[in-house]
Amino acid sequence: DGSISLQARKCGVYGEDLVYEKQYHNLGHWKNSEDYASWEVEVPHDGVYNVTMEWACPADTSGNNFLIKQKVLN
Repeated sequence: DGSISLQARKCGVYGEDLVYEKQYHNLGHWKNSEDYASWEVEVPHDGVYNVTMEWACPADTSGNNFLIKQKVLN
């Protein structure tokens, strides 16, 4: 169907607080704005793509900002 799934177990984890939680297969403790996760993906062709995310967070971090960006590698 053309979907690309970026699973937490397949990313690079960077920063002081962010960790991959193997027991839950998720990224946890993502509270520092300097922390980030990175996936390397080969996109089959140029086009417009819809991006969706699934996440959960405790009430004290609800409303924090996030950024999704792309980096084109040649």
